[in-house]
Amino acid sequence: MSTTTIHHIVILDENIKNDDCSLFQGFSRLLLDEYRWVFNLLTVLPHDALEIFLDGHQIATSKMAGSSLDIFMTRVDLIENVGIATDQPFTIFYSSQSTQEVVRNFLSRFNYLPIHISNTTGNGVISADSVTFETIFELLKQRFIEIGKYPQDLEIKNSVPSFLRADYSPPSRIKIPFSVINHNCVRPLVSTLKTYGYYAHETHMVADMTNNSEYIQSITSLTALIDNIRAEVIKECELPDKIIKNDAIIFAPSLYAHLYDTNKGFWRSVFSLTQADQKNFIKKAIIRTRNYSNNTIEFKNGPLNPYDDPVVCTLLSERQKELDLFTQIISIVATNQFSPAIRLPNDVMLHHDILENISGLIRGGNKKKIFNLNKKIVAYNTSIKNEIGGDLLQAIFSNRRKLLAICDFPVEWISFDGTPVMFTHEISRIGTTPGNLLTRWALSGQRLMIPHNFFKKILVIRSFAPNDPIKNLLWLAISKFAENDSYKNIDIEFVDVNTISEVRDKLNSFEGSIVVFDCHGNHGGQLENGWLNIGSEKMDTWQLGQECRIPPIVMLSACSTHAIDGSHASVTNGFLRWGTISVLGTYAPINAMHSAAFIARIFYRISAFLPIITTENSITWREFMSGFFRMSYITDLLRGFEISEKIINSEQYNEIHFNANMFINSNQKDWLEKTINSVAAHAKIPASAVRDLIDRKYQFVESMLYSHIGRPENLIIYKTPTESGGKYL
Repeated sequence: MSTTTIHHIVILDENIKNDDCSLFQGFSRLLLDEYRWVFNLLTVLPHDALEIFLDGHQIATSKMAGSSLDIFMTRVDLIENVGIATDQPFTIFYSSQSTQEVVRNFLSRFNYLPIHISNTTGNGVISADSVTFETIFELLKQRFIEIGKYPQDLEIKNSVPSFLRADYSPPSRIKIPFSVINHNCVRPLVSTLKTYGYYAHETHMVADMTNNSEYIQSITSLTALIDNIRAEVIKECELPDKIIKNDAIIFAPSLYAHLYDTNKGFWRSVFSLTQADQKNFIKKAIIRTRNYSNNTIEFKNGPLNPYDDPVVCTLLSERQKELDLFTQIISIVATNQFSPAIRLPNDVMLHHDILENISGLIRGGNKKKIFNLNKKIVAYNTSIKNEIGGDLLQAIFSNRRKLLAICDFPVEWISFDGTPVMFTHEISRIGTTPGNLLTRWALSGQRLMIPHNFFKKILVIRSFAPNDPIKNLLWLAISKFAENDSYKNIDIEFVDVNTISEVRDKLNSFEGSIVVFDCHGNHGGQLENGWLNIGSEKMDTWQLGQECRIPPIVMLSACSTHAIDGSHASVTNGFLRWGTISVLGTYAPINAMHSAAFIARIFYRISAFLPIITTENSITWREFMSGFFRMSYITDLLRGFEISEKIINSEQYNEIHFNANMFINSNQKDWLEKTINSVAAHAKIPASAVRDLIDRKYQFVESMLYSHIGRPENLIIYKTPTESGGKYL
């Protein structure tokens, strides 16, 4: 089926190598050195052909309503075998000098000749340097005219604007009504406003680089400008909240986790080649940079030009290229959704010692574990919020519901009024490392429609030793629900495996949408990959997908599958590498009984809630899971109130929990306040006393150990089945 989505296809040199990646963040050096021009263009070029005929307000509406983002990258030697559709009318190819000829020959297969852009000249090729809105506008306009001559493309023909005419011109431009700082932290915001027609008529450098206030003021002012436009669009067009992907994007640049420790490994050899001032510069300006890289560095031997030193110059240049590409990627995502992209200060990534300590406390079994965890989580949360600052926190979380986080720290743990945002907001997250994985998932913007009956088959892959005391916990939890006929709408298949080969075979024969791994998991610290224990083997998910099909949704009932004290090469990221869209991972070791109940209750929600909610509405997988996270949070609190605090009994627990679930499933904004008031009424204490109890003893709950990694907002579940089993929107 033809659409007006523009298919952007980037053809890379065949010499690109997975192991030739940048030092700090893991981008392919080929992308950094030879293809950054493509990302610049993808920020400004339309993602849908109809955008060229829309004014600013209409463009914002179109993008907020969920315009597709179809960017595909492949090596030139694979161009024949990767299934590039040749019947789509709106396709743009990007080539380099080494790939241009192959691309040019390949284009002859298309029903409609694609636009071909290259960073070098050639026949039938548009030079990247000469690409403007006007040139693309004329080419796309001619394509619409061409389509209009062919009745077989009726769906596209009906999309051709009635006002299509030769004298049409793009809308007039608008000045941003204040001076904008010249800094990476605002580039995605400015890029988003440019799609509306704004331009920065006045820019300036930050006057006092030691102060964060000017950076934050510029971020919040630009964010407010975007928010005002979004509010107008929602009001005037009565844009349903359901079709909006995200209310904001939160992002923070980072390095590979092991590089933050300047006293170990790689840095020892580097620092042996440098003098004290150079070493100080590398530490403070490249590795452990604070704020928005606006650091003050004192030198013992006078001013230092970092580009005069070969070691410092090499490191600094590479990091600058990484940050430039990272910012371009964020800009593409932000412009595609017409969403404010709000950058956090670098400080949020400088707490690996605290996260390691938290992970150690979770593993510990002493009686003070919960008390110490609560204390440590509060300290971590306070540090993060202080570093971000009140104005930025307000801009990020206030009056927003749906957030995409692009960062490498547990942003979901940020707490307001004692409640982590993972329970008050819909949050999905992708990491910033490795850069190649970030590139793939940040730029994967197509929505996948899946009928709810494709969630009926669920595969549980279990692997434990015969005498393992936790082997049957999930099975028993599921059996208890099944006894009450709670799973009448789903079919759960349990399979025991002892080898990785058996896992592959089972995945290849499974046609459902959800697989659960019930086993042990662990990781090798900040330098090694994570793994799942399958029999006596360690299954590295980064290698798994080479020989098997992995469903779009993976749930991991295993420890430390996205460890806060581990490396980027987590089990969850391994699944993302092979195309899984949503992974339920774990930040640290988990309680096996809690995990069993957690997964069994998700199954119940799929069986009982999903058919009801999709009768009249579609629902994203992120929205579905966000509701479950809230219910699980309530379970953790109420269990504590019943068993540890003894302020309610089991009968009261059941009544409060039932009502809380009703509040949550009916999307009542004050679900938590109502629940707290209910606890207070049953316990015959003030609501303030319940809140105080949560603040003092329940800042850590077991449900906080789960993370929603990937792009679950792109999975849309609906009622009517289709023969194909899924379609892109």
